[in-house]
Amino acid sequence: MKLDWTLSEWFDHYVKTRSDFAESTRKGFNTAKNAAVSGLGDRILSEITVAEARQYARNLASDYSSEHASKLVERAKQALEMAKESRILAENPFADISLRSKPDEERKFYLDQATSKAVLQHCPHVHAAAVFALARWCGLRIPHEPLALEWHHVDFESRRITIPTGTKTGTRTLPLFEEAFEQLQLLHLEATDDQAFVFDRARASAGTTWRNWLEGAIVKAGLSGWPKLWVNLRASCRTDLEDRFPAHVCDAWLGHSTKVAKKHYLQVTPEHWEAAHGAPQTAHGAAHGAERAQPTDTGAEP
Repeated sequence: MKLDWTLSEWFDHYVKTRSDFAESTRKGFNTAKNAAVSGLGDRILSEITVAEARQYARNLASDYSSEHASKLVERAKQALEMAKESRILAENPFADISLRSKPDEERKFYLDQATSKAVLQHCPHVHAAAVFALARWCGLRIPHEPLALEWHHVDFESRRITIPTGTKTGTRTLPLFEEAFEQLQLLHLEATDDQAFVFDRARASAGTTWRNWLEGAIVKAGLSGWPKLWVNLRASCRTDLEDRFPAHVCDAWLGHSTKVAKKHYLQVTPEHWEAAHGAPQTAHGAAHGAERAQPTDTGAEP
């Protein structure tokens, strides 16, 4: 193996060797490569010093959100660690460098049930409505999870859907909640007998086209958009489910950990505040009522 790899060459080589990477991960490493080449230059790996790596990380922290900057640094560290293991580098200049990732609280947004249904009603067609319903009430990741769905993954009888292998988090099965169930039924009526994929429209441009569908529905509903159009829907779904089911069940259905949910998804909703207003008095009254109901202690054994 040659020793004079440039930064871009090594990133490409590293990704090529990782056959376990999903397409989304490969794209993420390509983004990290471009950022590293822009910040450090497309230089021979052994020329990059720890001081330069630290300065690069500081620049990222000032230019990007903490989440994005942290991810760029971690991917550079991961790629160059393999260079060390392959004896291309004596030391990994990123080995002791990390950036703390802090979720941007200002970009969190909870879409309540009434608002969600208003948007659903203004979706331009059943394809758009089904995508929106799967994101808001089933928490699917847009666009790749709906794009992976074939009709045999949808079990109308048991009201379940299975996210197939090959997606970001692999296979999982989750309930087909009522709003999504209704929209998929309507979509199924339009499907041809030989149609394999659930979503057969705009597949090549789903990322852009589906966003346009949603933005149009928001405007028609007389609303303003929220910070993360699709992620906020998934977060709202997780927040609702957390009020109804144990955390480990929500983890299994949505395909992420409780730690991730607490950091990125769970939110305090208006309903939580409304419930809290009456809770202290109710609990206080119940406690005192229980005390009054206790029999006088006579010293006798029960």
